[in-house]
Amino acid sequence: MVRGMGLGLTTTRSDLSATEHPTAHGTGAIRRTPSTSSEEEEEEEDLEDHELVPSPDLTSVDRSERYSDIRQLLARQQPVAAALEGISGAQWIVGDGYDLEAFNQVNGVWPLGHPLPLPDWSSSESAGKGTLIFDNVWQYEELNGIVETTLQRMLEETHYNTVNLFVDFYRSFKRTRRSDLRSFFQFYDVPINRRHHMCVSLAFEIMARMVQMFPVLANYLYVVSCEEQVMDCNDYVQLDEECGLNSVDAGVEKEHVMVAMRIAIGDRRGVMILDPGYHVSRAVTVMQDQSYPHTGEL
Repeated sequence: MVRGMGLGLTTTRSDLSATEHPTAHGTGAIRRTPSTSSEEEEEEEDLEDHELVPSPDLTSVDRSERYSDIRQLLARQQPVAAALEGISGAQWIVGDGYDLEAFNQVNGVWPLGHPLPLPDWSSSESAGKGTLIFDNVWQYEELNGIVETTLQRMLEETHYNTVNLFVDFYRSFKRTRRSDLRSFFQFYDVPINRRHHMCVSLAFEIMARMVQMFPVLANYLYVVSCEEQVMDCNDYVQLDEECGLNSVDAGVEKEHVMVAMRIAIGDRRGVMILDPGYHVSRAVTVMQDQSYPHTGEL
């Protein structure tokens, strides 16, 4: 059907012999005959075609389809996550602060005369976090991309600020009747909030945001501490094993906090590490076999 200028014309093709049109090369000629349809019928037909084939909205995205592959992967590991002592139901963010119990954080013992409280590490007998298992590298790459996007956005929205924490400590001391700064410091609870960030609160923040997107990750993400400058790795580990981390005689320092998650790609083991305290916008991957997607050293 050919339409133009309101005149409907039907098009037919008929073969003509070479004797009638010797220059047609046997391709045939076109004969046009007037159509019996009126202009009003043509307009109604055009309107019906327009109604039957609406223009698609390419900008709309079904929220249920976002990260569908990762959600299916995590859903398959729900039975494993349910067997762990998960904290997915806890309120990770409370007001402008965090629920320390949701992050498995407790206050350690502070012996008299000791400059700092002792760390309280989980025992090997207690149920720890699980290992998130991926069928292939592509699944891990997809989750890694989501984590990095969330991490980069968080770093743009937050600011590292320990000055206000010191100011709050000073004001609290001035309001108290204690004259001994040392005894006041021993009973002072450092505020961990979302207004004045440090490495601890930034670690809490990225964990809370990831769990908000994927609640199952509450059973896999956990807070880890580390020493910023290790001169000799073997001596550092040996000192940990000899004295114990929870001992008064522990001679190692733990002055920085990061986020970790144990992973497995097939039968390959590794760890994902996030370091928002140093504003590292990448998710560092440490594989035991040091093969891709390995980005660090074991």
